[in-house]
Amino acid sequence: MFVCIPLGGTGQRFKECGYTGIKPLIPVNGKPILYYLLSTLSYADLIYIPYNKDLPDFEKTVRLDFPDLNFIFFPVTNTRGAAETVYLALSHYKAPFDSPILCLDGDSWYNNFDIYTDWNGKDKLYFIESNNPAYSYLQTDETGEINGRITDIVEKRVISDKACTGAYGFSSWKTLLKHAKNVVENANNLSTGEPFLSLVVKEMIPTTTFVAAKAHGFTNMGTPKDIINFYNIQIAFDLDGTLVDTEEAYFNTWKEMHPEITLDWYNKNIKGKSDKQVPLDSSKKDIIFKNHLHLVKEIPGSKTFIRECLDNNITCTVVTNSNRSTAESLTFLPIVSSEDCPRQKPWPDPYLKAKLTDKLTIAFEDTPTGIQSARAAGFDVVIGLTTSCTDKVLCNHGADFCIQNFNIDIHTIMRKIEDIKSATKYIEKECQRILRQPVTIEKQLLKGGYIANVQRVKTDKGTYILKRESENSHNFSKMSRQLLLYDREYYFYSTIAKHLTIKTPGYIGTIYNPNGEKKGILLEYLGDNFTFSQMPTGTSMIDDQEISNLELLIKRVAEMHRTDISQFDLMRPCEFNWHTFCETRWSKFEEKWKNIIDTSIGRKILANYKNIENILSQPPFSLVHGDVKIPNIAMHTSGEPYFLDWQYIIKGKGIQDIAFLLVESFELEQFDDILYLYRKMVEIPACLKKPYAGSLSLSQCGLAPSKIKTS
Repeated sequence: MFVCIPLGGTGQRFKECGYTGIKPLIPVNGKPILYYLLSTLSYADLIYIPYNKDLPDFEKTVRLDFPDLNFIFFPVTNTRGAAETVYLALSHYKAPFDSPILCLDGDSWYNNFDIYTDWNGKDKLYFIESNNPAYSYLQTDETGEINGRITDIVEKRVISDKACTGAYGFSSWKTLLKHAKNVVENANNLSTGEPFLSLVVKEMIPTTTFVAAKAHGFTNMGTPKDIINFYNIQIAFDLDGTLVDTEEAYFNTWKEMHPEITLDWYNKNIKGKSDKQVPLDSSKKDIIFKNHLHLVKEIPGSKTFIRECLDNNITCTVVTNSNRSTAESLTFLPIVSSEDCPRQKPWPDPYLKAKLTDKLTIAFEDTPTGIQSARAAGFDVVIGLTTSCTDKVLCNHGADFCIQNFNIDIHTIMRKIEDIKSATKYIEKECQRILRQPVTIEKQLLKGGYIANVQRVKTDKGTYILKRESENSHNFSKMSRQLLLYDREYYFYSTIAKHLTIKTPGYIGTIYNPNGEKKGILLEYLGDNFTFSQMPTGTSMIDDQEISNLELLIKRVAEMHRTDISQFDLMRPCEFNWHTFCETRWSKFEEKWKNIIDTSIGRKILANYKNIENILSQPPFSLVHGDVKIPNIAMHTSGEPYFLDWQYIIKGKGIQDIAFLLVESFELEQFDDILYLYRKMVEIPACLKKPYAGSLSLSQCGLAPSKIKTS
């Protein structure tokens, strides 16, 4: 038995939609169309592929990607249809004996269905229930001796609910060759104008008993529209500045309510903000705004783009910081407005409320706050509109790529997304190399967006965690590389973790890109026996009932700080010029917060920062985690803490971890008790006490004297 996949066409419909690659290898969700089918044919004895000779490097590419499959490739010139392609291929097939053949459309996929084994060499055709005239249709006899015997097949005309999936099974390839020859030789007289394989079956029905079998998990990717449907897309659009230009209308609205404001003041204090964030009365804004609707302009192409999306069964939603009544006056799409969430952008709440599960989620945004919101909500793709900011600004805040307007079609958008995916295609192969078995990488991020992305990797034998570098070239990822955050974590898991007494996720392996650069790690999956705190920073995260867990947590941190680090190659804090780093960013920080907090304290610390840095950079040192906080600690049901996220490890002072833990995870009134607990458990040798026990006082920082216990 063998399989024949006729690929004689040139993919003209795809070319007309702007696809430049050859159709069988056009990527869909990071995987070429043909590969969906080939991945289900591992049991096939032979796969015979007659293909258009104008497909460059096709045979070489497929053989490299499927080294374990047994192929025969046969180049053909442009053929008029599948029957002619099969006829030419079988005419040159040199097998001396007859055997069954299963002809399959190369743009079909049978998910979790072993069609080769199910076929088992019989005269059998597969169908799904449909009324789409794009298919050929089967008429069957359900009353005769052979249930499901095919009595007729008609191309592109609905005569039943049994639509043929393009899977044609024949018990004899030589018989198929004979009848295919008849159809091809009479092709000029065909009413269909194309020699379909269904016409070969039609000719054979009087002398051959074909049966119809229901196909399972079938997906068709034969046309560009089929591809868009396969993605199962949800698009969430921001409104102001993304779909419509409302700035002139809004400025006139605010100016009517508050004549004293200027355009410059409006741009700095109102533009892009919700009413709650604006320090002016906005009670009449929505009513007055409707008087200025004539000033609202469409972002070029937005209406056409939305219609195209809806025509392709794409779910469309608007996510806006505007009030609902205002948004409803501007769009007919479903809306998530400022009234629907307690927190607006840049918080993830609006996009989390809009997000649908099991969809490829795409967000269009024109501001950094909107991009941050969509990215934090875990949207798969975030696209920037350069109507308000430059593409550099938007990409620095997490946009995958940017467009100027919507004078673009959905196919172009999806090709750009596929280009991004192709850049990380190696990750799946690396996971398979490390685990030595097929893997599925879950689309949904467990964590990520700016510095690293965290996803589950599943195999037949278990679940693992993939932590990989962010592909976006924004400021966060650039800073991460500058600070060696990725390299630190790779070094920790591959070299340091095995020497520690504290618990961390088990290290499985390191992910390398094709250039041999480290790009991620595979780790043990901490599953049902663990809890992860998601409480917001600044609250009391461990209550009185969990005091024993707290004591154990501090004990484990102290154990980490007693680790012999002489064998490890870690950066000392003084090797990065932190005081310069802080000085260059201070003016922006102060400008942002000067009306909210007393920045004079910060100026005092900054003035003495270099001295502080020098003191903390003197030995002896401990192994410092650098980011100890409750969200980075997984608690086992036994109460044992597992420490996560090791990007910030350094040689430093252990008290740095405790200070960070206090500020990030506990209330001020708890500080003394936790500090006392740590000092008690760390068991500092007398010769090392000075660096831990107040050698750097708060008064040295220009602040009030310390109230921390010293006993």
